[in-house]
Amino acid sequence: MDDNSLDRVPWSSLIGHHRHLAQLDPSGRAAKYRKDVGLFGAMEVPDSRVWDAAKGITRAGGIFGVFQADVETPGEGCEVLFHEKTDQFVADDMREAEADVEIVRLTGDDVDAMVELTQLAQPGPFKPGTIEMGNYFGIWEGQRLIAMAGQRFHPTGYIEVSAVCTHPSVQRRGYGGALT
Repeated sequence: MDDNSLDRVPWSSLIGHHRHLAQLDPSGRAAKYRKDVGLFGAMEVPDSRVWDAAKGITRAGGIFGVFQADVETPGEGCEVLFHEKTDQFVADDMREAEADVEIVRLTGDDVDAMVELTQLAQPGPFKPGTIEMGNYFGIWEGQRLIAMAGQRFHPTGYIEVSAVCTHPSVQRRGYGGALT
């Protein structure tokens, strides 16, 4: 596995496995996901010249979400809306959780229910095209999607588990663990 890809997860995803979902600037030094997929972008090297490239592929008033360490301030015409340190966990050994519910693979037909659940549960950004980033799985209660989890970034050798959420009415039943 390429452990360097974990240093710049979105960049590794955008120029690799998710290239088909990406918009690259002409220099190839900045990239972002299509608007319907997500707000995340990345840069080869976060310096002032590459910020200009990032601005070139971001609509006026648009958001270019960056998950990289040591990013300089973007400069004139941009502002930092949110900045937070995050932790990264890597699971070397996965085991299947016991679940007494049916887990199904979600498809494009389920996107409306997925967006509705993520808007309610707020696991993080989720747009109608986010499903194209990887496989998503869910648990239904009748016609209502009550829990889901899926794959987002896909750096070389890894897959990020994302959008893990449950409807507030069914929390603490172990559905998140079963899905991940």
